[in-house]
Amino acid sequence: MPPPEEETNEEIQFDDLAKLSNRDIQTIVRDLEEKDLAIALKGAKE
Repeated sequence: MPPPEEETNEEIQFDDLAKLSNRDIQTIVRDLEEKDLAIALKGAKE
């Protein structure tokens, strides 16, 4: 995953998160804005 300062058009799907390490997931969640996480979770399939 690119450093946060680099903008990309790539999207990851929730299924892709299972392929990441716990440390990578922690980094992603820490760097997300709360509103963006809420919007993403609304669209997730259960």
